[in-house]
Amino acid sequence: MSSVTQLIPALRANAADYYNLLGPLKEFSEWARFTKAAGCPTWLGTGMDLGVRDMSSVHCAAAAGCELPCDIVGALFREDDLIVHPIEFSEGAAVVPDAPGLGVELDRAAVERFRAPD
Repeated sequence: MSSVTQLIPALRANAADYYNLLGPLKEFSEWARFTKAAGCPTWLGTGMDLGVRDMSSVHCAAAAGCELPCDIVGALFREDDLIVHPIEFSEGAAVVPDAPGLGVELDRAAVERFRAPD
């Protein structure tokens, strides 16, 4: 689902047992409240993102109470995710780090290496 105008009717119709919600993090957080209230487990659908964005998705999904494994796959297909240490996974789900901020460190050397010329 990528909009609340699709989600609400689906929830009212009891159309699915689980929901893969896709969209900006702010909207996802709001939509996940609806699925949680309806008793439907959900996960945050992601794209081919880089490490910092992926980790912001991990935090958002955790804060929203997502119970299903994630589909964060950007690091599997990119040459570099631009973070120093890769996102940790356990039992198919991303681990929410307890380090400050998002819990990842931007790999500045990688950013410089892949930066487009001015």
